[in-house]
Amino acid sequence: MSDRPRARLAALALAACAALAPSLAAATLGERVESVEADRSRLSARLAGTTDLGRYRVYTLDSPVSMVRQFAGPDGVIFAVAWSGLAVPDLTPLLGAYAADYRAARPLQRPRRGARSARVTGQQVVVETWGRMRDLHGLAYLPALLPAGVEPDAIR
Repeated sequence: MSDRPRARLAALALAACAALAPSLAAATLGERVESVEADRSRLSARLAGTTDLGRYRVYTLDSPVSMVRQFAGPDGVIFAVAWSGLAVPDLTPLLGAYAADYRAARPLQRPRRGARSARVTGQQVVVETWGRMRDLHGLAYLPALLPAGVEPDAIR
């Protein structure tokens, strides 16, 4: 196969992944837990479970292309979202009001050559991504909304 058909095939595969990406987005940071049902519907996912961990509650949404975990504090506000799946979701709806903070901070972070992970720290939001093709993971959280005694390492 010559380079031109390979490039077209790669472009088609990338376009297919990009088309799926918006459907992978989940709860918006800083919103109330009532958004979980709307996100479940938008993802065409099922609520795979709810886990009460005392200081916070985790809502797990499962779809054929991703698993999204939404972390709600005792006040019912989503303070973190984590995902794993075939593609990185569109972060704009995922971050909601904090997307501009992320976009402003992203160019300031120096990429590490050959790294398979990234961490972007904005004024109000932290976004981490890692993984490899078809096995991508990430999380976004609001440090100011972390419940007392909850460390960022608990968000996975």
